Formats: sequence, structure tokens, C-alpha cells
Amino acid sequence: MQGLLIVFGVLSFLFYLKSIVLYPTIRLIDRLAGSREQQKLANSPWTSRLHCAAGSLSFVFALLHIVDKLDKIMLTPGYISAFLLFLTALSGFLWKYIDEKELISRYWGLFHYLFTVGFFISLVVHIIDKMRIL
Repeated sequence: MQGLLIVFGVLSFLFYLKSIVLYPTIRLIDRLAGSREQQKLANSPWTSRLHCAAGSLSFVFALLHIVDKLDKIMLTPGYISAFLLFLTALSGFLWKYIDEKELISRYWGLFHYLFTVGFFISLVVHIIDKMRIL
């Protein structure tokens, strides 16, 4: 069972990595392409959907990774990582589906980036903790 939980954790990380690498890479490629009309990939709804789907799958695998420990939630790097991953996914959905003209949309975008950075910091601490380096 422990090996399967580790596999779910690794899958969660890989989907999250795909999520954060996919969208910025496509936006960079489009920016290098030149004019706004030539920027087809970043403006495609599929790019955003793939980014959101990969982030959502990451959260699902993270839940599967901690499912046997949900009855004893503590303030540990693993639970903090899971909570920040949830907040990252939630803020991303709110950022995407709140009208861009509203000021609150920009705040969700800022929170999305901050939660992502916090998630990676807590994830590194979680991995180091589980490897018994600390």
C-alpha cells in the first residue's frame, strides 16, 4: 500500500509539472512568433483546458496520495502542500471563470502565482522530510 501511495504522489507531481510547464512554454513560443494574430497556441481554448486538466489531475492524485492519512490531519509539510495545491487549483479556476474586467480577477491571478510558489517550497520540504534528510 505504501508503494502505491508513493506512486500517486509522484503522478501528482508529474501532472503538476506538466501543468506549470505547458502553459508558459506555449505563451513564450507565441510571443516569439510575433504579432497578436500569429499567437494562435496561447489563445487557443485547448491550451488553457489542458493546463487546468493537468492541474486538476494533479490534485486528484495528491488526494489519493494522502487518502489513508485524512483521519489524522496535522500541520506537516505534506498536508500544507496538499492544502496549497488545492488553493492553487481553486484560485486558477476562479481566475479563469471570473470576468477579466473585474478587479477581483487580477487578485485571483496573483494568488494563483503565490500559491504555486508556496506549494513548491512546501513540496521540497515535504520530500526532504520523507527522505529523512532533515
